[in-house]
Amino acid sequence: MAQQSETKFAYELRSILKNAPTASGVYTLESPSGCVYVGEAEDICANLLVHLHDDNPCLDQKDPRQFTFEAVPPGARLVRQAELVRALHPVCHRREGLPECEGCSLAKKAARDN
Repeated sequence: MAQQSETKFAYELRSILKNAPTASGVYTLESPSGCVYVGEAEDICANLLVHLHDDNPCLDQKDPRQFTFEAVPPGARLVRQAELVRALHPVCHRREGLPECEGCSLAKKAARDN
């Protein structure tokens, strides 16, 4: 079964810049009630910064406070992301057609990826 990274960092600008790597991997955004989002990226730090400044009604409503990450080679990121999604059941995982994500960069990225 997939295991979530143990180290949690504050989901704020200074913490992201200090702690998130500019490397390939997967990451989670977490609120006090649990996992909000599981992402994958070539550059974890850049993606976290996009989420922090993006207009995403679901993330805004769930108010993530922490993030975790795992370095994962590019060819294994999607598999690891899928494992974490199955294990953690994130409430704002990008899904096309969901009203809470309509127009946000997550939905646009999903549309481009398909």
